[in-house]
Amino acid sequence: MPTDTKRGRKMPSNYFLNLAKTRKTTYEFSDKKVKQSDIKKILEAARWAPSCSNVQPWQFIVVKNKERISELMKTAFYGAFHTNPPIIIAIVLVNECWKDSEHRCDLDSKLGIYEGFLCIGMSALNMILEAQELGIASALLSPHQNIIKTLRGRKGDFIPLMVAFGYEKKKAFQKKRERKELKKLVSGEYFGRKMKL
Repeated sequence: MPTDTKRGRKMPSNYFLNLAKTRKTTYEFSDKKVKQSDIKKILEAARWAPSCSNVQPWQFIVVKNKERISELMKTAFYGAFHTNPPIIIAIVLVNECWKDSEHRCDLDSKLGIYEGFLCIGMSALNMILEAQELGIASALLSPHQNIIKTLRGRKGDFIPLMVAFGYEKKKAFQKKRERKELKKLVSGEYFGRKMKL
């Protein structure tokens, strides 16, 4: 059984897989606030996310103001959200960290916008999994750039992703959670070649 050295406890061998499977998008949040110490843990998890050439092209904006949260939730694409979360963390893709950068992930190429987006996705994933371990619900939000530009501040910076955090309301609305079968997603050696799992 692996040991969680940070917390000094034994972890079951399938701990991470269970964590990944139980995390879900929350559509209705309660009014319960998220502790500052837990927010710090979530941000620390984001900080330690992998990034191309370790460029760490992110900044994090923590939003707790109810009116601003309400405005931000209205910018989210494909949202079926019924209540607002107590906190939103916006992930800023910092312009100078990726544009014309000398950092390279791909042979003979510079770090570009696609790599920057991948880095942002990694930090968001770290956040939602840390939150799940803490018993905090989450939702990934894709904001409308024309509306959110006042939040990001500096010209050239970009907010491709926001994450809502809080506690799920009792009897909350929930979309059906399903995934495609693994055998339909995996190929062996080259695309389309069936592989026994």
